[in-house]
Amino acid sequence: MNQVFECHKNAKNSLAICQKAIESINQVFRTQKSFAVTISDVKRSKPQLRAYWVLVRAVKKWMQEQGNVYSENEVSDFLKIQAGFYSEIAGQKIAKSISNKSNITVLEMESLINSILKFGAEMQIQDCIIKNKDLEEMLNYFRQDNDK
Repeated sequence: MNQVFECHKNAKNSLAICQKAIESINQVFRTQKSFAVTISDVKRSKPQLRAYWVLVRAVKKWMQEQGNVYSENEVSDFLKIQAGFYSEIAGQKIAKSISNKSNITVLEMESLINSILKFGAEMQIQDCIIKNKDLEEMLNYFRQDNDK
């Protein structure tokens, strides 16, 4: 049983949504031995978007080395569709937007990035393989942005 309660601070019904989430947690608490509650930003972060485009460029470079010439947007759409982040319209898979105007969540963006990392590891794309030192540098980079 997964429930998502999306609450925006300035929305007229935000208090009611928060109250409903509390009631749901109380219900689960009474009936379940264990459960998890996750509170996260609704919208993806700027550091996630930067990381995404770094990975897209790495895959694009690899594709070019394989003799395939695609734009960044074409590679981005390919990776989003591979990750299942698309809508189907008239039988066509159309990649969803991750722009500032989109509603992609932090968790969806995390899943998308992880999918690209998995693809990179499977294809042995060196710039998509994160080593311990790289991971630490990346985490430090993300921490810097959150401190601002």
